[in-house]
Amino acid sequence: MLFRSPADTEARLAAVAGDKYSYRDLDDFTDLMGRTILGAPEVAKIDRKGVLPEQIYLDYSQERLASYGVTPSNLSDILGARNITLPGGQLEVGPQSIQINPSGKFTDPQQIGNVIIGTSSSPARSPVYLRDLVDISRGYQSPAKYLNYLTWADKDGHWRRSRAVTVAVQMKDGEQIDAFGRSVDAKLAAVKQYLPEDLIIARTSDQPLQVEENLSLFMDALYEAIALVVLVSWLGFWEWRSAVLMAIAIPITLAMTFGTLYLLGIDIQQVSVATLIIALGLLVDDPVIAGDSIKRALAEGHPNIIAAWLGPTKLATAIVYATITNIVAYLPFLLVTGSTGEFLYSLPIVMTVALIASRLVSMSFLPLLGYYLLRPEKKVEKTLEEQRNSGFFGLHAR
Repeated sequence: MLFRSPADTEARLAAVAGDKYSYRDLDDFTDLMGRTILGAPEVAKIDRKGVLPEQIYLDYSQERLASYGVTPSNLSDILGARNITLPGGQLEVGPQSIQINPSGKFTDPQQIGNVIIGTSSSPARSPVYLRDLVDISRGYQSPAKYLNYLTWADKDGHWRRSRAVTVAVQMKDGEQIDAFGRSVDAKLAAVKQYLPEDLIIARTSDQPLQVEENLSLFMDALYEAIALVVLVSWLGFWEWRSAVLMAIAIPITLAMTFGTLYLLGIDIQQVSVATLIIALGLLVDDPVIAGDSIKRALAEGHPNIIAAWLGPTKLATAIVYATITNIVAYLPFLLVTGSTGEFLYSLPIVMTVALIASRLVSMSFLPLLGYYLLRPEKKVEKTLEEQRNSGFFGLHAR
């Protein structure tokens, strides 16, 4: 490199410097992290991606091997016979059982070089070691099958790319995602004291945070749905009692949905929460129709107890078929196979449970609440002919 000013030396060297930590260093660091995190009671297993395997390379000359009567295929057989990895069995000594562990496994390149592959042709018949015939070196898998990098911004705002290893932590079935996140955070905080301070530990995916954000989004959507239902019901029926009835129906439906999902063993995760957000718009259909039917029965002069039963019953068949249609539209997701099918498995189940719960609420809780809340309108409802000649209906009919 050419430096025109000594003041630029440090910056220029830093710009062309390689990564500080090798793949072997990253392997050691992430192995320590994985073994530490695995101690959390909510953790099922640890997967590491981006660890570049190390290999031992033997560089040899055909002529040199031939001078000792050795072929490349002989090297593989000799090393395989020496590098014993199979268990040696057990030795019974009286009442005790002793496990035999062969010690022939190579642990470093120097042991490979100390393998005797024959004897010399000299009168002394001195042993010939593998290191005398080949050059032994340690390196990484080449070409690498998989390389992992992290792109990050330094303190000056410049983007850097460094080699990285991804540690994937999987939670046990039936555990709570928030407790899982706290345990992993505690284990990471404990292991950081044994890692270099300048080692970058970045989270590329945080499922506990994603679930928390999705739950927050669901609650926001729930509040907005209740507010919109109350507003639209009040504008449509022009009565606060009907608006309150619709607002109460949504929490009751969701309570039945969550209870049924718990009995079915469906966890509250990203897909199930997203499904509930989609279902919010469909959950109010049955209660709105049932509430409107009760009001019409009251307008016809029926007593409260008769109107509460007669209203939802009139349109029961139509509502049931409408509910079945919505359910059948989502059932094909159960036919999806592979990892995508596992990911979307809860979507049709949650949607089905929510729609059935809405149907049950419209036929049970809503008539009960309508009996106590709804009252017949004081003014007589206009006939169809009168509606056609007045208001927006009349304007549209013209």
